[in-house]
Amino acid sequence: MIKSIKFHTKRFKRGGLVIITKSKSVKKMSKQTKNNNSNLTNFYLNKLTQKKRVSTIQSLKSFIFEHFTKQRKKSKDNAVAESSNYILNNDVATNLNKEKKEKENAWGNQKQNCSRENKKLLLSWILGFIQCQLLLAGLPILIESLHNTFDLYLFIFFFTLLFTKWFKLSEVLDGHVRSVRSVKFSCDGSRIVSSSFDNTVRIWDVVSGKILKTLEEHSNFIFHAQFSPDDNMVMSCSADCTIRLWDTNSGAMIQILKGHTGAVKRGQFSPDGNMVVSCSVDRTIRLWNITSGKVIKILNTHQGIINDVQFSSDGQSLASASHDTTIIIWNIQQGIPMKVLRGHSSLVLRALFSQDGSTIVSCSSDKTIRIWDVVSGKEMKKFLGHTNEISDIQLSPDGRTIVSSSHDTTIRFWDVRLQEEIQKLELFACGVLGVDFSPGGDIMISSSTDQKILLWSSI
Repeated sequence: MIKSIKFHTKRFKRGGLVIITKSKSVKKMSKQTKNNNSNLTNFYLNKLTQKKRVSTIQSLKSFIFEHFTKQRKKSKDNAVAESSNYILNNDVATNLNKEKKEKENAWGNQKQNCSRENKKLLLSWILGFIQCQLLLAGLPILIESLHNTFDLYLFIFFFTLLFTKWFKLSEVLDGHVRSVRSVKFSCDGSRIVSSSFDNTVRIWDVVSGKILKTLEEHSNFIFHAQFSPDDNMVMSCSADCTIRLWDTNSGAMIQILKGHTGAVKRGQFSPDGNMVVSCSVDRTIRLWNITSGKVIKILNTHQGIINDVQFSSDGQSLASASHDTTIIIWNIQQGIPMKVLRGHSSLVLRALFSQDGSTIVSCSSDKTIRIWDVVSGKEMKKFLGHTNEISDIQLSPDGRTIVSSSHDTTIRFWDVRLQEEIQKLELFACGVLGVDFSPGGDIMISSSTDQKILLWSSI
């Protein structure tokens, strides 16, 4: 047998408003009665669409607010009137202090009565609103909804509390004399390489914050620099149309890769360290042999400047981002596009594979970050919040967090699963150009237009 709740309706007046209250009684009912009640609930739910329920509730809330305002004003006016009459009816020669005291007492009593009446009225309205909810949605539906909502928010709270890393500024690295375009950690996390519009590449010690090496052979802006997988080399990409390879320890230049006819925007070492891929303003992607310095393949499907190119973790695929608003996934061995990802409404600046290679994360000047399924090519998630072009993105080592930098002067952290912004860092006066996580995910670095590199440590 199952217990059910029944309501008995009573009507009474309160402050000019007819209020309906319901007392409850509990009794046992048969399975047949339960089924009848369930059918009745479903009948009313079918009759009342979501739009009608919302409209009804909104109308009720508006009516309550207007009535509450009128009652409050009426009570206050009555109190003022009574206080005024009290003053006029008193003799002029009455002691002023006594008059003032009695006036204040009268006003205080009126305020207290008004407050009590308003509280009672508000409580009645709240009860009425809850009863309206019960009538519109049905008690079982309401209880289930409240339970599910509470569980959801409880999950979000504890998930964020337990698994989110919060970052604070720990160090500032000074040395460059113009905007710092990119920053990258070494694979062991002990060093940082930065590239700048001052035509230099600098290698920094993370612990001391000191410059270890300054590389100065490029004749124009340097858009990007990064370490090789074994940390023995650094690659730099420049507006002088070349890619240069450097010895990390000695700072000597090992190789110059020439072939692009426009500024080289980005490049990356292959996972095995034997190849380099680069992209350029000349709308081509080139694969290079590090030892010989020769081009292995040229990929040229994009119809605009190519801003980024990245290897997948297995080294079998490439992802490229272009001014033509598309992202292309390439088969390296065959040198042909496998998927073209469309959805961004403006030029795409970054596209990178997740660690398992199942998704691609991209950012654009359309102020959005998007996650794509590699197999289907469909957009899975979109992150909104930045108010200007997003210059760079990076995934945390565990794949749970995206960090993004923007010309809106902010760095933002996003929870991949919850699809929510979880932290925002503001740099106030400068656009942020590059970001990266340390291999352990405990440090984040950023570079900006104010010539500085900032280190952010997890709390």
